[in-house]
Amino acid sequence: MGGCLSSSASPPSEAKAKQETQPEAVAPKKPETAPTASKRDVVVGSVTLRDEDGNERLGVEDDRKTMEEEEYDYPSTLQEELNEVLEAVYEVISEEDIQNYQRYLDDIAKQEIAEQSAKAKTPAPVFELVDQDNERTSLEQLCQKGPVVLQFYRGKWCPHCNAGLMKYNKYLPKIKEHGASLVAISPMLPDGSQFLASKRDLDYAVLSDCGNTVARKYKVTFVVPEFIRPTFESWGHDVPKANGDDLWEIPLAATFVINKKREIVWSFVDNDHGVWAEPSDVVQALETCCKNSPPENEIINHNGKTRGKGSVKAQKPDKSVFGPKKQSAAEYVSAYPI
Repeated sequence: MGGCLSSSASPPSEAKAKQETQPEAVAPKKPETAPTASKRDVVVGSVTLRDEDGNERLGVEDDRKTMEEEEYDYPSTLQEELNEVLEAVYEVISEEDIQNYQRYLDDIAKQEIAEQSAKAKTPAPVFELVDQDNERTSLEQLCQKGPVVLQFYRGKWCPHCNAGLMKYNKYLPKIKEHGASLVAISPMLPDGSQFLASKRDLDYAVLSDCGNTVARKYKVTFVVPEFIRPTFESWGHDVPKANGDDLWEIPLAATFVINKKREIVWSFVDNDHGVWAEPSDVVQALETCCKNSPPENEIINHNGKTRGKGSVKAQKPDKSVFGPKKQSAAEYVSAYPI
């Protein structure tokens, strides 16, 4: 970094005399430099990171991201992730909107839709719908190949739905290990289903149930109350536009496991649409309930068993950053709806 030091030569005798009469020469003091960082050291902030040879590090942002993610307490379940999404939403919206949203959830719970929905040990209502590739998919065709995991969701505008569908996509290999198909159904128009499947790289069938024809057969729909509709619209949740009608009807996040005989053998339906069946539980259901003789003591109906949201109070959260990237609530939530 600095220039070379130069000096003139002295005769040997003079040099010897100088050594005897002068103190030992002190090496020139080098300019102070920042301590060299090792290849794994990470400095957060505006400091330029350098490797052990003094070269500027590449991938500084990746290192910073890695450090932040290592400090992040990752959700161990899908429900914990969904709860964090809700906390981030509560951080963004007003106190009035939080209370209105809680009132909306309470209104749905009072209807006891989950308790009245389709249950295990009953025939699965048949259907034939268009998928994201504009191909018709029927339950009969799917059951000829093996068991079916049927997941209802609200739409691409729903943060919880985006998180849930992406998590299920990660479990798709385990679902396929049991010869099963995974199918997601919403009342969105086909172009919405196509966009969602493409944007989220979903490797399973995403079907359009326009008018909630199939969801009604499974008895999992509800109508969004009028008092919360302006709030939904202010959040960009244009349900009528997404569904192509003005009914404001959407399904709960219901999950059904159906065997090759087109029988429901396992179900999970909660009156809170932010509560989803854990993908690991679905895989376990495929292992046990799709056998020729499933265990008699197996719990196969999980309808109306509220859980998960109890840890999310209807109030502003006590934290201001969310997710492994330590994002603001607005940044974190914006990554989910599309």
